[in-house]
Amino acid sequence: MRLTSVLFKRVRHNFIPVYIKKQWRESGSHMIAQRMRVPQQVLGDAKTVAQLSAAEDLFSSSRYRNELARELEIGMQPQEAEQVEAERTERLAQFMAVDPDVREPSAETEPTLIFEPSRLFCRDIAQACMLANAVVRPGPPPDIQTLYNSVCSRLQQSDETEVDSQKFDLISAVEQAVLHAHLWHTDEDVLPKRYNPELLIWKFKAEYGIHPIRVVRYLLHNLFRICELQSHRMHLTSPPSADNALPSYWLTRDRLLETYYHWAGRRVHFCERHDLLLSSSKPTPLFAEDPTPTVSDYKAADDFRRRMHLISPLIDLTSTRYYRKDSVDAWKSNVKPAYPYPNLFTVNMALPNVWSDFTAPEKARITVEQRQAVAIMNCLASTIATARRLYGEDVRELPQPLAVEAICTDGVFFDFVAFQLNSLSFPDWNASDANRPEGRLNFVWIEGNRRLVDKRIPRRSLLRSTRYTDLDMSVFYRILTSYLRDLRVLSVEQPHNVMMRASS
Repeated sequence: MRLTSVLFKRVRHNFIPVYIKKQWRESGSHMIAQRMRVPQQVLGDAKTVAQLSAAEDLFSSSRYRNELARELEIGMQPQEAEQVEAERTERLAQFMAVDPDVREPSAETEPTLIFEPSRLFCRDIAQACMLANAVVRPGPPPDIQTLYNSVCSRLQQSDETEVDSQKFDLISAVEQAVLHAHLWHTDEDVLPKRYNPELLIWKFKAEYGIHPIRVVRYLLHNLFRICELQSHRMHLTSPPSADNALPSYWLTRDRLLETYYHWAGRRVHFCERHDLLLSSSKPTPLFAEDPTPTVSDYKAADDFRRRMHLISPLIDLTSTRYYRKDSVDAWKSNVKPAYPYPNLFTVNMALPNVWSDFTAPEKARITVEQRQAVAIMNCLASTIATARRLYGEDVRELPQPLAVEAICTDGVFFDFVAFQLNSLSFPDWNASDANRPEGRLNFVWIEGNRRLVDKRIPRRSLLRSTRYTDLDMSVFYRILTSYLRDLRVLSVEQPHNVMMRASS
């Protein structure tokens, strides 16, 4: 016992440096480099000493630096230097901003109210409809509902005639699109801090994964690609134009939309970015041929006005001096676009919602009506920008109505909003004593809160344990209907015996 205590005695931590220094003093360090000794006969040789004295000290010599400067000065003439600088400027011109920042504020800049999707409306749809001078009509537009029934019947009829190996081809493609956007994509980043109001004392670990905004972007890209392939398989792709051999539609990514309008004398500005935009060379078919409001439309407008009561619709808009003075619709102003009519665009609403746990404790989760209100405001901005580009910046009266459709999603729930702009007049409904709004009204059709997949986030475990079940193909059929309607290649009069052809 005594021998063990002597051999394995405990050493105090403050004596460890003392023992280390003692060990170095006794044994010495093996890392000391000694200077190389030169033999005396070498130093005594006169010839060797003369050569060493004439050698150049490379550590203090500037000969190479001076020679390089002299070569550059003599070898390049001023004309050649200007030419090289001009070529360099030309190469870098495409990466530099040609024009100064047109949004730069000044003391003379008039403040404007700007719409921000992150600033949710307190009265959701009623507030958006008052700002857009619009009324909501129940259900989807009649022509879209007819095309949706036709698409569903054709796909079901084709599934009954195909063999088993080809029957679930479309379903598996949609499943892979969902899993690729939510799980399989390699673009991972640090996820926002997770919060669950039902588990206030639970501390979630930091995780890496696909950001919710990118999830929506990748999912929409995948679904639109499947729609394009499906239109080819169903032989519903329109032939190119005979004039320029270009297709009748064009899919654009990362659309920048900046426009403005005046509501009751106040300037309201929009600055939005859309992931996908489907444009056409022909005007978009209207959802309602008769722009005259009906009795039910006036009743809906009166309900919206009563819900707002004394609250101004401008209450949730912020004031700023940093904005563009003109209107931009993703096309250069000095170039005539080949596809000037936007038909369908997407709205990325990856905000705190029903299924997401990425939210701060003080942030209220977005509701279905607030998400649809954001889609209505985006449709209004798109149609106003199109009207200003087609008919001029100072347009007051529309020669003909404009229509557009938006797909608003957070990656799980989808909202389909159809908007028809009938008038550019946006009065304040509460300013007049009349029982009904004066003039024409804009029309809105909402078909919303349709769940594509059931996303089950675990309560306590990591997000990699999230389960995806219950894929609803009817939501994809609705997306395909909007895609085919914008192509204007599917009509009710076509025979119903058009089958899907197996992909080669």
